[in-house]
Amino acid sequence: MKKVSSKEAIYKIALILPYWGSFPNYFTLWEYSASKNKNIDFLIFTDSPRKSQYKNIIYIQYQFQEIRNKIRNKIKNEIGFTPALTNPYKIVDYKPLYGCIFNEYLNDYSHWGYCDSDVIFGDLNSFLTNEKLNLYDRIYQHGHLCIYKNNNDINYRWKTEHNLVSYNYKEVFKVKGVKMFDERGGMWDIWKENQYSQYLNEKEFADILPTKYDFTTNWNKECPMFFHYESGHLYECDKKGNNKKEFAYLHLQKRKMEIQISNYDSFYIKPNLFCNAIDANPTIVTKEKTIHPNKLKRIIHACLNFDEIRFHTKVAFRRFIMYIKGENRHIKYELY
Repeated sequence: MKKVSSKEAIYKIALILPYWGSFPNYFTLWEYSASKNKNIDFLIFTDSPRKSQYKNIIYIQYQFQEIRNKIRNKIKNEIGFTPALTNPYKIVDYKPLYGCIFNEYLNDYSHWGYCDSDVIFGDLNSFLTNEKLNLYDRIYQHGHLCIYKNNNDINYRWKTEHNLVSYNYKEVFKVKGVKMFDERGGMWDIWKENQYSQYLNEKEFADILPTKYDFTTNWNKECPMFFHYESGHLYECDKKGNNKKEFAYLHLQKRKMEIQISNYDSFYIKPNLFCNAIDANPTIVTKEKTIHPNKLKRIIHACLNFDEIRFHTKVAFRRFIMYIKGENRHIKYELY
């Protein structure tokens, strides 16, 4: 039998997006940018009666109650207790489990992952190369786009219990509050502590900071950014509209956007605006620099909620016991 190299191999990716309620007002742009990535299927579990006009975007009708029962029934058998899932936002803690929860939809895929609805995709093929898909167990690590190899071992790494820095699934799945288990609350450190194979490059995508009006990122906090979407590709551009660097995708962090475009195949993206010309301006300009409302709400909720206090007390006690035993003294703790 002929051995197939990573360059010759054909990989197929499924990106999963459960979503309930109204989609962002620019979701048709999300769909259009997603449709240009032909080797990726987007599986959207939603209660919206939305129909797709693109072959690689598949809407699967699910009420939240149905998806909650599905998650509870599947995961209860794995962990021995009924996981908490009282509202749609809590599902972010279960993103790393999608390979298990939605396994019946993933038989034909070499990789699976998850993405958000507040992004504009570029040419993902330029970044998710065969070499990367073959070499790494995971590509990227954020909730807005993260991709895993589809095999049983990797699909169950969320069950790692001996977590020194992160929360573990037993702690997270017993509480109602969101712990960002898909990111820095869990999987980031599980992957790091166990030295699992992963590809990380924060500069391949633009994760826009929600605290400023201008488009900036963690690695570019001072210089405002502008973007140009053109024929399935996403570029950073200058103030004159000249393309500079190509990006895999743009994450708008739930930013409210105005739409002033006539051509989905070529448009510019500025703070709060999709437009035909780089010199266009939004009708209403807001330049407030404040803490993201959702983050502020979570901080207040954590300070006043007894369940949150009890959760963090238990986690702190577990970490302290591990420290006394000498199991985690080499770990540098970070405040999440």
